[in-house]
Parts: sequence; C-alpha cells; structure tokens
Amino acid sequence: MAEIADTTQADVPEHHSRWPKWIPGLIGCVLFALAAYFIAREVRNIRWRDVEAAVSGTSPLDFALAIAALAAGLLAASTFDSLSMAGLGKPAPWRTTWLTSITAFILGNTGGVGIALAGGARYRAYSGLGFSASDIMLVSAVTAICGIFGGFGLLGLNVANSLSDEVMAIHLPHIVGVIISLIAVQVLALYLLTPRVGPLSRFLPSRPVRVGQIVASTWEWTAAATVLYAFLPDETRGSLLHLLPVFALAGLLGAVSGLPGGVGPFDAVILAVLSRRMGSAEVVSALLLYRLTYVLLPIAAVAIVESIKLLRPHRKAISDTARVGSEAWLSMAPTVFGVLTFVSGLIMLASVVTPDAAERLKLLSVFVPAGLVEISHFIASLTGVALLFLGVGVHSRMKRAYFATLLVLVIAALTTLAKGLNYEEAVILLGVAALMYLSRDAFYRQTKLRAGPLSPATILAIFSAVAAAVWLGFFAHKHVAYNQELWWTFLTDQTAPRFLRALVGITVLALIVLVWRLTNPEPEPTARPTEADLAHADRVWQKAEGASTDGNLAFLGDKSLLFSESGDSFIQYMSRGATWVTMGEPVGKRSEFKAMIWAFRELCDRHGAKPVFYAVRRETIPDFVDCGLVASKIGENALVDLRDFNLNGASRASLRHAFNRGNRDGLVFEIIPADAFATVSAELRAVSESWLSFHHGSEKGFSLGRFDEAYLARFPTAVLKRDGHIVAFSNLWSTPDHRILSIDLMRYDAHAPKNAMDFLFINLMLWGQENGYADFDLGMAPLAGLENHYLSRSINQLGTFIFNRGEDLYGFQGLRAFKEKFSPRWEGSYIAAPTGWLLVPALADAALLSSGGVRGLLKMA
Repeated sequence: MAEIADTTQADVPEHHSRWPKWIPGLIGCVLFALAAYFIAREVRNIRWRDVEAAVSGTSPLDFALAIAALAAGLLAASTFDSLSMAGLGKPAPWRTTWLTSITAFILGNTGGVGIALAGGARYRAYSGLGFSASDIMLVSAVTAICGIFGGFGLLGLNVANSLSDEVMAIHLPHIVGVIISLIAVQVLALYLLTPRVGPLSRFLPSRPVRVGQIVASTWEWTAAATVLYAFLPDETRGSLLHLLPVFALAGLLGAVSGLPGGVGPFDAVILAVLSRRMGSAEVVSALLLYRLTYVLLPIAAVAIVESIKLLRPHRKAISDTARVGSEAWLSMAPTVFGVLTFVSGLIMLASVVTPDAAERLKLLSVFVPAGLVEISHFIASLTGVALLFLGVGVHSRMKRAYFATLLVLVIAALTTLAKGLNYEEAVILLGVAALMYLSRDAFYRQTKLRAGPLSPATILAIFSAVAAAVWLGFFAHKHVAYNQELWWTFLTDQTAPRFLRALVGITVLALIVLVWRLTNPEPEPTARPTEADLAHADRVWQKAEGASTDGNLAFLGDKSLLFSESGDSFIQYMSRGATWVTMGEPVGKRSEFKAMIWAFRELCDRHGAKPVFYAVRRETIPDFVDCGLVASKIGENALVDLRDFNLNGASRASLRHAFNRGNRDGLVFEIIPADAFATVSAELRAVSESWLSFHHGSEKGFSLGRFDEAYLARFPTAVLKRDGHIVAFSNLWSTPDHRILSIDLMRYDAHAPKNAMDFLFINLMLWGQENGYADFDLGMAPLAGLENHYLSRSINQLGTFIFNRGEDLYGFQGLRAFKEKFSPRWEGSYIAAPTGWLLVPALADAALLSSGGVRGLLKMA
C-alpha cells in the first residue's frame, strides 16, 4: 500500500490550529480498539495449530507469485518521487530518484519513526540536487497524499458490483458498496478536473502528471493486493477482482487510523469479509505472511542497501572503511540491541504460553526428567520478562545491563531447549548474544540498572507485551477445560497447564520489577573535591585567562571538579538527579575551553547524565555552539565601570544621599584582609545568623556562597561598623588579573541602618577604583532582558512571564531596579544544553541547586 505521512503545516502559530493535536491519536486508538475487539471475536474459534498448518501449507509457487507482485509494486513506487517533483515544477530524472523513492516508500509504510526516516532519506538524497528542505517536505507531502489515490482507483474501477457483493456478505446493505465506489470516483474526478488556478497552481500538477500519479498508485495497490491474494488458499480465494475493492477499503481505513501499516483496522476488514467464504485460520495465516513479505522483507532489503551505500565511498580504503563502519555501528548498536533484546523477550513469552511440539516433547522425555522440563519452562517465562526490562538499559548503553542481558539470553536459550527442544529460538537468542558480545564497546555507561526513569511509553510497551502474551496463551489453550483449582494448585499439580504457571511468573515478576524501577532512590551525588583538588584548582585559578569572578565558587567545596588533561583548566559542576550542571564556563587556559566542554559531555555520557552549562557569558557562546549545544539567555549581569564612577551629577543624587546618610548614621567602612579573618569570624557569624533568622532562610550553595569559615578565610572581607561593632559584611571576589571586583556573601543584622547595603556598595566601588579595578560586578538579575516574542523559545516566553508576574515569589524586578541605580552596563548570561527541550528543566535544576531545594527557591515572607 502507499506511504502515508503525518504531514503538518510549518510556521503556523499553534493558536491557528483548528483541531487539538490529540484528535488524530484518539481516532487511531479508537479504531485500533474496535479492530482488536473484532479480531479477537473472529479468531475465538481458531486453534493455533490450524494457523501453523495453514502457513506450512503455502506452496513455493504462492511465495514466488507474492515476490513477483512485491517487485511490481516497488517498481510502481519508484515513480512516486519523480512524478511529485514534476508536479511541483522541479522535475528530476527517474534514474536519479527511483532508489530513494522506493526506500522512502518502504520506510513510510511502517508509520511513526519510519515516516521521519523516509524524510531523512529524501533529504540526504535530494539536498545534493539543489532541493531545499521545504521543497523536500513538499515532495514528501504530495507523494503521501497521492499515494492513497490507488485505493480510490481500485474502488472506482468498475468494481462496484464486486464490492457490493462483499458488503452484503457481512450483512450490510447493497447500497453501501455502490456509495463507496461512487465516492471513490468523485474523489478521483475532483483531483483530475480541478483547474490549476490561484494558490493551487503551486501544489497541483498538470493533468498528465495527475493521471500518472493515479495510475502508478493504483498499480502499487494492485500489486500489494496480489501479495495477499497469493497467500490465500487456492480453492476458496476466487478471482483477484473480488479481492481488490475489499483490499482497497481495508487499506484506506488503515490509512485513516494513522497506525503503522494500518495494523488492526486493515486486518479486521480483511477478516470480516474473507472469513465468510474461507476459514479464519487461513485468513490469519495469509495476513501474517503478507506482513512478513510486504513489510519486513522490504525493510531488510533497505537496511542492506543503505549499509552498502554507507560503505561505498570508502571501498578503496579498507582500513578506513572498517573504522568508519565500526564507529557507525557502535553509534547505533545500543538502539539495535535494545530492540533485539525486547524482541527476544517477546519470543520467550510467546514460546512459554504456546504449546510445544508433541514430537519434540516425546523425544525430550527420553533424556530429561519431567521435573527439569517444568522448572525450565517456568524459568523461561521469567527470562522473557527480564529481557523486556533489560532492553531499556541496553538502549541506554548501560554496561551492567549489557552483562545482565548476555547472561539472561544464555539462560533463555538453555531453558527453551530444556522445555521443548526449541532449537530455533535458542539459535536466535544465542545469535543475539554473540552479536552483542562483538559490540561490547558500545556499552560503557557506569550506571546502575535502576538509573534513569521508565518513560510512560516504555511501561506501556512492556505491559502491552505481557497482555498480548496472556491473550495468546489463552487463545492457544482454549481447548483446555479450565477450573479455579488450576490457579492455586499450579506449584504442586504436575497436570496443571504449564502456561498458567508461566502466566503467574510473568505477571508477578513484571510487577516486582516495575515497582523496583519506579521506587528508584535518588542517584548518588557526584564526588566532592579533596583538599588536593582544591589546591590544584587554586593553582589553575591564579593563572586563569579571561575568567569571571564566579570561578571563586570552586572553593566552596560543594561541587565536583573536572580537570583538563594538561591540568591547566577545570570545570566545576554539581548533580541533581540525572542532570549535571556546571557553574559557569571552564576556568583556565582559553585555548582549552572547547576541549573541556567536550570532556564534560563525555563524562556525562559515560554516566548517563544530561550536561548543562549554567551562567555562561556571551563571548563564550560560540564555543558551546561549536560543541553541539543550544544556548538561551537566562538573565543579565550588571557591571559598573569603575574608571569613571563618581557621585557627581543629578543621576547619582540617590547614591550621594545614601552615602551621606550612612556617614551621618555613624557607619564606618573597612576592609579586613584574608589573613585577619579569624579575628572577626565570631562577630561575622553572629551577623550571618541574625540575617538568616530575620529572612527565615538557610544556607545556599552551587552559585551562591555560604557562611563557611574555611571558604570565607580565602578572601578579603568588607565590613560596616557602627559604634565599633560589625553590622554588615561581604566577602570580596576578584579575577586573577584584578580586572573585575565583585562580592559573594552579603549579610547584615537587625542593627544596620536601612541604607547600609547602598553605603557598602558605594564604598566598595570607590575602594575598587582606588585599587585599579576596571569593573564592579553586581551579579545577575535573573530572567531580565529576555526577548518577549511569540516566536521566541519557550524558555524565553516562560522567563518573561515569571519576570513580569512572579514578583511575589522572588523579587525579580526589585533586584534589577536596585542594581539599575548604579547605572551599570548589562551583559547577557546564558544556559547551554544539548537540546532545546532540556533548557527549561535545566534552568529549574540550576535554581534548585542554588537554593537548596524548592523551599529555598521561594521568597519567604
């Protein structure tokens, strides 16, 4: 059937959308649920062995016919892209598009991720031909839309009577078939006869091209129907002309559902119609073989072709080819083996809930005790559940999940042999284990099996697999007469169905593992620096190039330190769950910045963490972008130019007033050298405790200092005295080149005058001016200066909203207004992360790290 893409309009604001985004998904879920109910009802009287017999009864000639029909369908699909390009006025020769057209068609038939991969295949092939991204998107959309015309073509090609006969067979009025055919004819006529005028001239091709599109699509749909026709039993399948309209109706309903390959609705329609004149087991067998031939076989061919295309440019250099191929494989091996591990779990679940071959069990009983067979069957069921969950860890590159999966695969292979001599399953499982062992370098993350939350989609997939296994077990054993005793005697009664024991093991283990994963404790924090690390960081700091004063936060001792290979640079960072946040950019040699960014990303990758760089400056943004990160503004830093700072003029009247008022209040400004800190530490602690008590606060961290005597003793301290007693203080930061002066901890007690902080800042700026500093850094005004535009990033829109409406939670505007009276220049402060969607939660993590939790983040009354 034709590729059906989920096309959406680009560059349209969300508020212009007529339908909620969840409507298509809801339609698909409803159709799938109805189809699943109908299919379950249709197959309730089928035995599993009947389906196996129907599959094994398919002749080689039937397979040959199906393969020939598949080839004919792919030949038709090879014209889709060239016809769409011609219709858009940008023709491309068929010889340059046929392979990409077939590849995109095959991938698009799988739906979901396959549609995105189809677009990627087109972009990779056609961007080199001068097509823009919008042109390629348009080609994909036109191809997808025209691809369904084949279904309308089959319904409208003089087959109304045939369709009417079929709908009557399922107790629908004769007129229904006639109406469906007439609608199909009208759709095709509307497409063919609509003139190319106005906006339609860009999208609507010429009539000859439209005819070609309909013919090619009808040809492909006919070939697809022939594949299914080939697998129907010879004696009851009748004429292909009778199948074509039914197939078209089923395919169109499957396309409307939006489900991959139309699975569910398509199968329900085929079952409803064909099972009236042939056995349901034969129809189920034909559908299974159709999916295998029409979906899985082409995908395997695409994988081979794409692998050949990937390696072709390197065929003249074998060593380079091997290296590139190895790197490419290792990059996608976790995803491949994550899927294979999950599929292996499905195989084991299907194996333990379906009957084993009686001949093999009879042979097995000669060599293996009955008790061992029973135990092996039960253990095999547990390995199936374990593999479902381990697939998540394998996909996440976890080394422990890799070792556990190898062990479980081997156990599963042994138990499936011991329970029923299922050597086919054992070969598959051991093959996956062998390939996984050869790709062991892809699994390097030193994280625990419980690390990383299970997504809702993953939980749904696992329990859908378990539910499907339960249904399959009851379906395969429905001839067994059940009674309640079978459920509570399964541990001791050897005559109880083995699949019931497996069923209990499957469900209980699945629930236990789910609870174990969902109750995952908070990840261990990153290691704190040792005294040797802090001494090393001090040596780096003294020679740091172009550093900001935030580098002094490394000496708080609450953040881990990552040093460069040369030892001349470091990054300070802290973890919150699976997010690792740096405080500022790298510190040290400017030439090592990019290397340090990559080193931190690699460190996070090894531990399965998300890297975030918080409070980085504008001039370093290109380094982060070059390293594959996305940056967004989070606020502005206020820097006062000390070279021309004074208290003269009307604009500085408020500062003069504060300065004079402080002198009248008897405030005395003094700088306490770092080596004299011990003489005033007790008095400073009393001021700090008074300040914390008054503000109902607690000590912070990460991007903010705290009262720690070992930390504060590293810096000079500015104090305000009144009547000989310290009433306010702040420790002083400076850059290694003595270019920028700043403060960190700033506290005062209840006896300090109202304008004490203004008086302290003014004196610090005058002192810095006298001592040759160029700028005084007043620190960041969070969320200030963000662009407020409906096209800006979500983090900007959210930040602007909080800045304007969140004054009660945190004095955003008041803080900026306080700093603005010193007439500073404002320089942007940014956050960088691997993806844009990570920016908002990353900013929240950084805020929580600084505040010490949710309570500390909120402004206390």
